[in-house]
Amino acid sequence: TSYYGKMLFDGVEVTDNTYWGTLSYYADTTVKNTKFSRNGSGGLHSYYDKSFVAENSSFNENGSWGLYYYGDGRYYGLKDGAWVWQDGAAPAKIANCDFSKNTSHGVGFNGIKDDRIEMTNSQATENGGIGIYFANSTVTLSPATSGKWVSRNNVHGFHASSSNITVEDFEITGNSQWGMYTYYSNVNLKNAKFSGNGHNMYWYATPWTHGFTHKLTVDNSVFESSTQHHGLLTYYGLVDIQNSVFRNNKGTGLYTAYNKTVSVRNCEMTGNGSWGVVYHVNYPQTADWSEKELFKDNVQTLANVKVDGNYQGVYVYNAGNANFGMKNTEITNNQQQSLYLNACNMLVDNQSTNNWTLSGNGYGPYVVGGSDVTFRNIVNTNSKYHGFVNSGSKTTLENCVSTGSQYGFYQYRPTAPSVLKNNRFEGQNTDWGWGLISYGGSVDATNNVFAGFYNGSYTYTYGDESQVPDHTFYNNTFADLRYWGLYVENNSTATAHNNIFAHRTSDTGGYGLAQNGTGQLTHSHNLVHGFAAPFYRTSDPADTTLQKSPRFANAAAGDYHLGKGSPAINAGMDTSLIVPYDMEGHARPSFKVVEIGAYEYTDSAGAFRVVDWKEKK
Repeated sequence: TSYYGKMLFDGVEVTDNTYWGTLSYYADTTVKNTKFSRNGSGGLHSYYDKSFVAENSSFNENGSWGLYYYGDGRYYGLKDGAWVWQDGAAPAKIANCDFSKNTSHGVGFNGIKDDRIEMTNSQATENGGIGIYFANSTVTLSPATSGKWVSRNNVHGFHASSSNITVEDFEITGNSQWGMYTYYSNVNLKNAKFSGNGHNMYWYATPWTHGFTHKLTVDNSVFESSTQHHGLLTYYGLVDIQNSVFRNNKGTGLYTAYNKTVSVRNCEMTGNGSWGVVYHVNYPQTADWSEKELFKDNVQTLANVKVDGNYQGVYVYNAGNANFGMKNTEITNNQQQSLYLNACNMLVDNQSTNNWTLSGNGYGPYVVGGSDVTFRNIVNTNSKYHGFVNSGSKTTLENCVSTGSQYGFYQYRPTAPSVLKNNRFEGQNTDWGWGLISYGGSVDATNNVFAGFYNGSYTYTYGDESQVPDHTFYNNTFADLRYWGLYVENNSTATAHNNIFAHRTSDTGGYGLAQNGTGQLTHSHNLVHGFAAPFYRTSDPADTTLQKSPRFANAAAGDYHLGKGSPAINAGMDTSLIVPYDMEGHARPSFKVVEIGAYEYTDSAGAFRVVDWKEKK
């Protein structure tokens, strides 16, 4: 142990001591060609030395730290007859050193700044905790400032606390837990690469201690191939990410937790094993937490982002329109969910103006957790399983399109009746599925087209719902079906008027209108065609059901407008008070009598119909 003096180690081995191998305080310390190993507390502890140099030395297999260095440019020394803190300590120099296989950590720095230390060509590997640790420091890690520093194959690669850290042109790889994790720090990543760590990076900043003063800035960086889960995980503070890639991580690419602001621009999230992006936006205000008020007006956005080929796409938790937005974003080819909205309250109607895309995912928009979401003018193409999903939430769909899925609209125990109005759902027609399927809740469906599904609509009631579910189907077109048209089962009730249920023309099978067990179907003025039988365990004593070809304008091309001479023209019951317009906004009736199906026939010619009626006595 040295206080105030001078210490030189050259070609020495300091080994097997119970506590620290060497302690130096306010001294001039030089270490060259020396080994510090198997010491109980650590290899070397330097505390505000007047000068410190470590070259070509190893700090290995120690019980805690290989090297721990305190230094901020000050030292404690004698001045004018008094011992005082003084400025003027020489910059520390560490070059060509090895900090490896220590029980806890490799090397720790406290209080250092870029102009007070020279770090070149050293490594920290196979440590039981952190490879390289910074506290209360301002440091740039780059080839220009740090040479070929390496921190790999540790439990954690780098750690920073209450620091300002810049990582530039630097790679952090191969650590079993976090490549880098930081607390209460400003972190700037530029041209950085995190690869093959258990989790690549974790950034945590708490405003109740420091206010919203800490920021994570990421530019042109890569987070890839994590072996446990996260590419990048952030908590609470301010985050700005651009021109970066999150790919092939074992779990989620980017995960944010209640950050005050998150701006992600010009980025790609591809090939991740869980979500491409998770945005936990606002903290739940119902939770019992004293700091929750700080996190109720957060803003998190995506712009010019590609979320492609992940297991799941974009997850958004507890947000409204003021809290979350997307522009020029592609959510494509994700195996399961595409856009997943949990506990959200929003109107989603900006797809066209903001140019974001949903295509080729397992599921289209997926609403859960008591959300209240209205989708308007949203297009979702080529989903494999479900077009739109409502689970335990309130959902409205208006003027939306979904194509290519096994199921069109799927709901499970919604919190309020789902409203479907003027939508088009197109199925893939090969696998068993339904255009609309409802478990344990109500649906109000008007002016929709469901085409190319194996079956039309299925309703099921569990019997324990707080309100008895009721399903209404007015002026919908179910076309190109293969088995069931409308199937009502297990205490479920449904009302169906002015709908078309048309089997595909290449074969015959199944049933048009069906109820089973305790299901109750009320129906009239529907057109049912092409099934093996029009009814299953129900009937139409009033004979209002048409059993004729609907004569679509061009069914082969997917045009389900009524063609000239269609029997659905002029054949519906008067639903004008319930459905005043058709799918395209034409008034019902377009002349004197409402049509069956989603479209009014607006041409006065081409069919026998009542255009006007005058009666004289």
